[in-house]
Amino acid sequence: MKELLVSIIMPNYNNEKYLARSVKSVIDQSYQNWELIVIDNRSSDNSLKVLQGFNDKRIKIFTTDNEGIIGKSRNIGLKNSNGEWLSFLDSDDWWEPKKLEEIFKIINSSDYYDVVVHNEYKIDDKNNQKHILKYGPYEKNFYEKLIIFGNRISLSAATVRKSFLKYHKIIFSERRDHITAEDYDLWINIANNDGKFYFCKKILGNYFIHQNNQSIINNLHFNNIINVSLHYAKLENNKNYYSKIISRKYLLLAINNFLNVNSLILLFKSLRFSPFYIFLFISNKIKCKFYK
Repeated sequence: MKELLVSIIMPNYNNEKYLARSVKSVIDQSYQNWELIVIDNRSSDNSLKVLQGFNDKRIKIFTTDNEGIIGKSRNIGLKNSNGEWLSFLDSDDWWEPKKLEEIFKIINSSDYYDVVVHNEYKIDDKNNQKHILKYGPYEKNFYEKLIIFGNRISLSAATVRKSFLKYHKIIFSERRDHITAEDYDLWINIANNDGKFYFCKKILGNYFIHQNNQSIINNLHFNNIINVSLHYAKLENNKNYYSKIISRKYLLLAINNFLNVNSLILLFKSLRFSPFYIFLFISNKIKCKFYK
């Protein structure tokens, strides 16, 4: 197997509790041709001491003040990477030992793919429950499907061809209204430039939910996912996209408020913007589940 260098980009902010586990999961990889680029957002805890304790020259530490915009940290990682491929790992997630080995088996089997994604376990720190997260599938008109139906990829599960990003001048969004959804923007941008995605069914990583990130996931993340979708609807000047995105917003809010009096109001709003979107949403969910 050809030993291509992979740059692993890891933003961090006050995550000393979980950081060592994430870094160790990289060090313990069966595939060893990597560099780990950690971008620390001026942590006030012992994160830097944790990183320095590994004493590994392949770990490169950059310190920044990203002003709360994590896309800035990720872009520092892109700028300072030397690898032919880029993997991403948030500092509270971790990989299985053969993650990189399995990914590079796929990469070396074909020159066709620009993004390779695997499945993950979702682990909730509150109750220690574990669920399988299945990503994808790749479909025709993937650009449109991402805009209308939402994200299908986890950043910590993705590996991207660096030359593709460089050629198309693609970086992470640094817009404030895209915070926590900058990866969703990246996938739409790649799909819009005809990037080829491959979804591996193996479970090679762990996506960790804990108290420090729960509120972000529930509130800011939801709103900014919608903001990213609307951004591309505006770029395309596509009213059909716009109505479906707003319909999706109210439909998801209705589902999240199920059995609440507001759910019927939200459902009515969803129908008002796009009467057929609920059917499209359900049929797409069924089709994706079948392909997965």
